[in-house]
Amino acid sequence: MSKYVTGAATTARHLRKLANATRLGEKTVNALLEDGKRRTEELYGMSAGEGDEYKVYTEPYKDGEGALIAEGHSVGFLEFGTGVFYEDNHPLAKDFGAIRGEYGKGYGKQETWGYYGLPAPGAKFRRHTKKGDLYTTHGMSATKGMYEASKLMRDRIYEYVKKGTSK
Repeated sequence: MSKYVTGAATTARHLRKLANATRLGEKTVNALLEDGKRRTEELYGMSAGEGDEYKVYTEPYKDGEGALIAEGHSVGFLEFGTGVFYEDNHPLAKDFGAIRGEYGKGYGKQETWGYYGLPAPGAKFRRHTKKGDLYTTHGMSATKGMYEASKLMRDRIYEYVKKGTSK
């Protein structure tokens, strides 16, 4: 799970079409991208543990293109959730091959599993070992950070279209 850009392609298409159709300016599109970035960081931040590695950033609007990007080892787990314990599911999980319990090391097929490392939200410390600290977990719920950011940006685009204004 080294890099995921969830919803960015769809959002980029919306941005291009609406920027052309409504003449939304560069400032408006960049503001939308920053809104999406803040939303993703907020949602990922609620579930991220001490050892979770991710970075959320934007590629500013230029020549009709702009992007919201999330990358890092933990992005797939944060975006799509882990384990079969939680019932929520990401609407795009199947499209990205991120079906609960079927990616990563496959431990998520079990209701509970152990790992060595740093504590994650909801994980329970079990003991210190030669390999490191042992924790057990049920996994985590899907934060849907990029998915929700994409929805937020699309909703805000339509607000600008309705107002007929641009930042």
